[in-house]
Amino acid sequence: MASNLIIFGAGASLGVSGSSYFNLNGMLVEKTPPLGNKLFNELCQFNPTGWGAVGGEYPKLFEVDFEAGMQHLAHSGTYDIALLQRAMAAYFFNFQVGKNSIYIKLANKIVRASGWQGTIITLNYERLLMQSLNQVGLNTFCGINPQKTNMIELCFPHGCCDIVYDSLKATNGLSFGVGISISGNVKRISNSAEYSAWIKDNSIPPVMSYFEPNKRTLAGINFIDEQRLRYIELASSAKTIAVIGVRFREQDNHIWESLKTTKACIIYCSGKNIAGFTEWQSKYRSKQQDVILPKYFNEAFDEICSNLGLEA
Repeated sequence: MASNLIIFGAGASLGVSGSSYFNLNGMLVEKTPPLGNKLFNELCQFNPTGWGAVGGEYPKLFEVDFEAGMQHLAHSGTYDIALLQRAMAAYFFNFQVGKNSIYIKLANKIVRASGWQGTIITLNYERLLMQSLNQVGLNTFCGINPQKTNMIELCFPHGCCDIVYDSLKATNGLSFGVGISISGNVKRISNSAEYSAWIKDNSIPPVMSYFEPNKRTLAGINFIDEQRLRYIELASSAKTIAVIGVRFREQDNHIWESLKTTKACIIYCSGKNIAGFTEWQSKYRSKQQDVILPKYFNEAFDEICSNLGLEA
């Protein structure tokens, strides 16, 4: 069992110039995945006939709190939520890692620290982390360790834009509400043309939790359930847990509940706004020797790596 655990949230994917790019009609433009307060406007520009058509009170709701906006939209029954989810997945799929990505810097550290005992959990929908690991020669897997070299476990409690329901036939024309869930085999698609065709031919969105408070999932709910159980196992057995770029939201019990009771040292690095985490930490973990770093990931990178046994 891995002794080190890294949990990445949206804040970790923000970075320096050249850290990531966006495929805009075949041209790569420098851009980092937005945080929730800017996501709605980005989706509207990317998908004007879908997200761009969401009107009324919703644009303001999304700008104030994307999760709350998504929850209201889902309950309204006015819009095709699965269609919007497919567009969101396609948006995140278009991000590509850049040479200055801090994820690549971390991946190189892992390669140099041969035999590093660690697992990475990502709550993000984009593929930047996996692209970075693959770029330096690290292969990834989910779940049971295949006992192969140069491999590192990734865990996806919220799924990812490139994980799709492995359906036997196209489902175009079917309608799926936010309260419906489907189990079945899943697969990854990395090829852009294949991915675009899959999005076009299927009404089912990729295996990616809705960006709303309950983080419900339509496709591949069995995969999501397995990944969340795996996360609980990893959190309970780790000695050190780095929580990076994850905003504290009390309703995310599937993430924070396991961190309440873990005996691991938690290293929290998610920018300068740490009030929510410190209040939670003092309430549930006051006896633990946790480390709170009121910095951004790139600022605290060396200190985090040192705590994770990645000093090489």
